[in-house]
Amino acid sequence: MKALLIILLIVLVIVVLAVVYPIITGRPSGGGFEGQTLFKSEDGGDTWKNLEKFPGGEVKVLRFDADNADFIFAGTARRGVWRGKQNGEEWRQFTQSLGEGAKVFDILEPASLKKLTALVFSNQRGRVISAGEKEQKELLFTGLERFAFFKARASRDQKTIRVIGSDGGFYESVNSGRTWSRLAIFKEGLILFEVNRDNPAEIWTIDSRGSMARSQNGGKNWTDLSNGFRNFSGSQDARVLFYDQKLGILYHASRYGLLESFDHGRSWKTVALPLAQEVLPITSFALDPTNPSRLLAGASNQLFISSDRGVSWHISKIPASGAVTAILLDSKTPRNIFIGLSTQERIR
Repeated sequence: MKALLIILLIVLVIVVLAVVYPIITGRPSGGGFEGQTLFKSEDGGDTWKNLEKFPGGEVKVLRFDADNADFIFAGTARRGVWRGKQNGEEWRQFTQSLGEGAKVFDILEPASLKKLTALVFSNQRGRVISAGEKEQKELLFTGLERFAFFKARASRDQKTIRVIGSDGGFYESVNSGRTWSRLAIFKEGLILFEVNRDNPAEIWTIDSRGSMARSQNGGKNWTDLSNGFRNFSGSQDARVLFYDQKLGILYHASRYGLLESFDHGRSWKTVALPLAQEVLPITSFALDPTNPSRLLAGASNQLFISSDRGVSWHISKIPASGAVTAILLDSKTPRNIFIGLSTQERIR
């Protein structure tokens, strides 16, 4: 009986630690994932340095500080927004709605310490938060609990801000977030969208079922483009939508793989990767800002890099577990690449 009580006590202690530890620290329990979520390469992806002093945990989005190129911002899955040096030193966590417990879905560009706007989920609501060096301001929040804002795009002067939400709403502010209009409401929650910055009236959205719509008049009217994906099984599980302004190519990353469209989303073709379709989801995608022929796609803890717009690829493996969820390239030194990792998905 005494031995049984001791065993039960040990089990109880283990259970309590497993439950309480993540709540207190804001960190995932069960392994060494902490401290292995942010990496930097200075040679185009040949080798990687673990920025192990980054304390934020799983990374969802990365941005450069537009006013100080020595610093980057990292939006995380549980611990809000952080700012630190490119060398991986001097990390500082934002506070309040951008701090502990906040899940960050997006950070608008340009971002700086003087003005940063982020989409977060905190205190059971999705929020658009504008932060300066001394204060934070809530620009928009979801009308109901457990809904979130997933993606945002802003004009270069950040006067026009567009936001999509899991409630199916497409929202716009034309005065830097002071007032908002709901331009459209979709039947399903919206998860992705992209804007043609050379023609801001052209917008694409993807909902939670993978259906795509396009507007050519700033979000007032929409055309369903979903039929273009019928031949690509797994494309409904979309992860990235990206428009290349220079070449006029729309990229779509999903569980199927990587697709490209030359006619604004009406039809699609496969970008051949050294990976069979539907083996691994493409969880992130980026273009070299100085060379649109250089493509980067993340799948699991691997980065696929092409210098000839997908004709051939180089595979770079990140020396950590997890899935590549954020890619950031230095426009001044394109061989500098930052990678953010999140928990590895179960492969179907």
